[in-house]
Amino acid sequence: MDDWQPIETAPRDGTVIDLGCVNDMDREHENESHGYRYGFVRFTDCRWHTEYTQVPRWVDRSTEETIEDNGWRATHWMPLPEPPKPLNLGPSVSTNRRTPV
Repeated sequence: MDDWQPIETAPRDGTVIDLGCVNDMDREHENESHGYRYGFVRFTDCRWHTEYTQVPRWVDRSTEETIEDNGWRATHWMPLPEPPKPLNLGPSVSTNRRTPV
């Protein structure tokens, strides 16, 4: 499954996923210093957080900060991609260049 799914179908069991978010503050004003709007932004490695909080929220797993901070709102999700396959670098080469004495 490589397609974005509606946020209503996202797992809420602690599974780590990627979130597609929009910034609701964008609707009110543009970023004054850069003159652009954020649009749709992908947050990687997120999960539904219910511990130590009164209101369950989406959090960035690396920082444990909530996505909803600063106006972000999750609208879509997708599962994490498969990790890359290991590279085949051929026979092992020693990096030890010392000559025994």
